[in-house]
Amino acid sequence: MIYDFKSKSLIKIIQIVILLLISSLLIVPVSAATIKGTIYDWTTLTPQKNVVLEIDSIPKQLIVLPDGKYDIELPNDNYTLYARYYENNNIESETSEIISITKDGIFIIDLILMPTIENIDTLNNIDLIIDDYFEETENTYNKYILYLIIISASIIIYYRYQTLKNKISKTNTPKTQDSELNKIISLIKNNNNRITQKELRKHMPFSEAKVSLMLDDLENQKIIRKIKKGRANIIILQDQTG
Repeated sequence: MIYDFKSKSLIKIIQIVILLLISSLLIVPVSAATIKGTIYDWTTLTPQKNVVLEIDSIPKQLIVLPDGKYDIELPNDNYTLYARYYENNNIESETSEIISITKDGIFIIDLILMPTIENIDTLNNIDLIIDDYFEETENTYNKYILYLIIISASIIIYYRYQTLKNKISKTNTPKTQDSELNKIISLIKNNNNRITQKELRKHMPFSEAKVSLMLDDLENQKIIRKIKKGRANIIILQDQTG
């Protein structure tokens, strides 16, 4: 009887251990990225105050930005960012941007608010007003001058818009803080200028994917060198004296 009792207890313990192992394998770490940026007014190209930002995440997020700047965390997925500026409960300008997050990191995505369709229609009506005015005054010369002013203003606005857009596109890439890279360099120095990637990961409060990206950044700058040894990576600090 004592032997049967011990055998049953041992079987139960084994079953519990197996269930715990299966549960740990089913737990999948959630990857997330930090998305931040500034929302600009299209006429002044300055940050738009009190703009409303909507993200079609689950659940949907709706944020009022007093200074036009945002900083959010989103898991890996596809999203659409909607930005709207209201005056007297009417949408004066808006924009949207589709983003796809596939890995951890910090992404800077700036947006430029553009006039709504209703406001564009209002601008198009300027031509009709000009025609009516000059039919009454019959001043053809002034009409051409006014058209020239409007065309020149449109070119200037378009040029300023393209300049800011190009500037923004250059910054819409993952960004790693210098302090984080310096921490990696200090850890390697304190370990006689070499350390395994697994050991380095233990001292960094980041995911394995982010640590790998940071190491790639340092290797591209020729600050470190990675050597494959079996299934492990050995990180060696390069000689910076030359």
